[in-house]
Amino acid sequence: MADPDVFARAVVTALRLILPAATAEDVLGDLLEHYSRRSRGRRRWLVLQAIGLAWGLGRPRPRHQRRASPSFLIDVWLRDIKYAQRSLFRARGFFTVALLSLALGIGLTTAVFSVIDGVLLRPLPYGDPGRIVRVREVRPSPALAVDAVPRMLLNRWEKTSRALAAIAPYTISDARVGAGAESFVGVRVEVGDRFFDVLRTTPVHGRLLGVADDDPAAPLVAVLSRAFWQRAFAGDAAAIGRSIRIDDRPAEIVGVLTETFTFPAAEVAVYVPGRWRLPEASPGVGRAFVGPPIEVVARMSAGATTDDVEQEASELSTQLRNAPPGEQPRPATFEVLRLQDDLVRDVKPALVMVLAAVACVLAIVCVNLTNLLLARGTVRHREMAVRAALGASRWGMARPLVLEGALLAILGGAAGLGVAAGLLVSIPLTSSIDPLLAAQVHIDGRVLAFAFAVSAAIGLLVGVLPAWQAPVADVKTAVAGSHVHLLPGTAVRAERLRSALVVIQVALAMVLAVGASLLSRSLVTLLTVDLGFQPGHALALQVRLPPAGGSTYDWRARFYQDFLARLSAHPGVRAAGFTSSLPMSETFSQATLRIDGIAPADPASPFRAHREVVTPGYFAALGLAVTSGRGLLERDTESSERVVLVNDAFATTYLAGREAIGQRVMLFGDWCRVVGVVRSKRHSGLRSKTRPEVYVPLAQSPPDVVSQSGAGVVVRTAGSPADMLPFVRSTLRGLQPDAALEQAAALDDRIWESTAQPRFYATVMGTFAALSLITGLVGLFGVLSYVVERRRVEIGVRRALGATASDIAGLVIGKGLKLVAVAVPIGLVSAAAGSALMRNLLFGIQPSDPLTFVGVVITIAIVSLAASAWPARRAAAIEPMQALREE
Repeated sequence: MADPDVFARAVVTALRLILPAATAEDVLGDLLEHYSRRSRGRRRWLVLQAIGLAWGLGRPRPRHQRRASPSFLIDVWLRDIKYAQRSLFRARGFFTVALLSLALGIGLTTAVFSVIDGVLLRPLPYGDPGRIVRVREVRPSPALAVDAVPRMLLNRWEKTSRALAAIAPYTISDARVGAGAESFVGVRVEVGDRFFDVLRTTPVHGRLLGVADDDPAAPLVAVLSRAFWQRAFAGDAAAIGRSIRIDDRPAEIVGVLTETFTFPAAEVAVYVPGRWRLPEASPGVGRAFVGPPIEVVARMSAGATTDDVEQEASELSTQLRNAPPGEQPRPATFEVLRLQDDLVRDVKPALVMVLAAVACVLAIVCVNLTNLLLARGTVRHREMAVRAALGASRWGMARPLVLEGALLAILGGAAGLGVAAGLLVSIPLTSSIDPLLAAQVHIDGRVLAFAFAVSAAIGLLVGVLPAWQAPVADVKTAVAGSHVHLLPGTAVRAERLRSALVVIQVALAMVLAVGASLLSRSLVTLLTVDLGFQPGHALALQVRLPPAGGSTYDWRARFYQDFLARLSAHPGVRAAGFTSSLPMSETFSQATLRIDGIAPADPASPFRAHREVVTPGYFAALGLAVTSGRGLLERDTESSERVVLVNDAFATTYLAGREAIGQRVMLFGDWCRVVGVVRSKRHSGLRSKTRPEVYVPLAQSPPDVVSQSGAGVVVRTAGSPADMLPFVRSTLRGLQPDAALEQAAALDDRIWESTAQPRFYATVMGTFAALSLITGLVGLFGVLSYVVERRRVEIGVRRALGATASDIAGLVIGKGLKLVAVAVPIGLVSAAAGSALMRNLLFGIQPSDPLTFVGVVITIAIVSLAASAWPARRAAAIEPMQALREE
């Protein structure tokens, strides 16, 4: 016989590891002899024969006999699968626990992957989305609401850019849109003429906005979002060409967008031409940003990178900046992010954290299931011994265990898909994600393929490890034994493997416990943060006035004064006040200003502050304390001296070392005197930082402040704010029946709603940590119980030689604590690495907080003692004579 080639030697080597040693050489010799005689299709024949031998189909057949057909393999597969099915269904308790564990683990993982896939992996539904970027100037005070790109730079950049093929500025604001006899409140987006070119979208009906529409002399036109088109016109294609009213201006509908186009927000109702007057130079001191700040998206030129765009913007900004004589202008820094990266920048760390947590839960489920299968394999060792006595190979004995794991994984995967679908419907996994990306989250072929891959991997893992300890060396002893016995080598190997799996479980549980503790402590810190005002018993609401009934400033100002007077007359109202910007909102009105006798450090960066127009009762209604000077008074009218109030942040930032009271500030082109200082408040949320603010009396504010687009009112009540809401509604209807009341809610409720995202993450991590901790401790309990059962005779001998019950209990508890002692360092290192992913999710606490880590270690130790107590009690209760008699 010729020497076999490399391929044949590799196949034979693999078969030698699988086949029984007693028959392997004889069978493999025949196989190689038949292989050497074949002239065509040798390797295919060898592979088929190897598969048949691996599955126990018998010896290789002579050439003249019928070869093993695929139907033989199918029969063997079906026979083994039916046996695995019967074996699982007989152990109903084990099967139920294993199936539920797998369904939970695979379901959680699949649900989170569907979110990751839709948000992070799928491209945006725009043409060539990888070249769409968002551009922002990086400023030392990111809380200030200013244009993303300075307007003078934007004007020049649009004309000279080489790195950008198109630039699209836009602004977002609320508007009242009238369609026919009905009026709707929605979001208006004012866009540049290249906006839709940048995003490369097409309309469902009509056309998009173009260059001609930007002409201020041209009639106003509008493009509707599909959602608003359905809402206002019931999807009627004849809406194209009709007229609608946007605030008090008529506009012609020229197009309707697709369902997938929801940029920059899902609440957008209309897109209209921006028609901005972009200045060629810096705005003068005292000019206010009356409208919303300009945001910028752009499409990069072919071959350009984000670094190219950043460098081009910085160079152009340097050329336009004015510097003192003899000094070089300070270059500006710009941040250029791909649009998809920008949309997920706030939620990406949270998604990665949740995915890591789910992966830990899935790993713990797999480890626990493997432990269950190991215990089940130990109980079935006599069955394995009988198989060995009948001539089964090592693979033949392990095959039922592998198929049981595979069958469990398949059933668990199918149940997990149902769990994933239910989770996506019932749990707000996408509540804090941009609606454009959230719309892409669903179960499709990609998610199904992922679930199948996870199930297959779990089936392989949980099947191979129990199969590894399936062979039994002493067949006669195992078959004859009436009790559960294992040879010393097999028993030690099984115990070590199960102990190692428990160490992994406890370490993973520690990782999740640390994450849950950090998020919980962060949430408590967030909920107890000093807001600067008193939200209790305060009702906040937004009022929108219709275009009809008067549109002048005087009429609107008088309306709010009358409205507040009627509210204040109610015995249940302690104070009521008007504000141009409600707290706990993202509404800003940024103004540049000058301070008498103080020059800014950088002439190109004048003093800026958040401008808030209020009435005298606002501070009492909000519970915002005046720390020095006086508040606003009714005598601060249009004919009196111009006055303002500033907050502590303004005084410390711009007036450090000076007395704030009496300082003069130029605002709106007029000098105003500072008459009081109030506490700084967290205006836009619990996480927001305090920033310089200036409060202007409503009676002295410019006409553009009070418009029909909406203003805020805060009412402090003696009782529950909700009980006062019907009176507020009836008062508003009595004054102006067509006025709309929006966002009416107690400030406490608004604050609670603003913590929905951190509460969700803390709850998810806490649930995962509890599940993993319980599972890990159950695993520890199972291992110790197994050790006690296997060493009953040893414990009986120890008791007979004088060991006390406490000595035996100490041995068992010591075994448990040794496993925990090994798991704790591994868990601490893993938790320290994992907690770094949560840095952006934490508030007021560091990821490496030592108190959290120490607390988790102490908790693990205490609970581990509790898990070890019952096996230790069972061991201490073993009677020596009974144990020896069993032996």
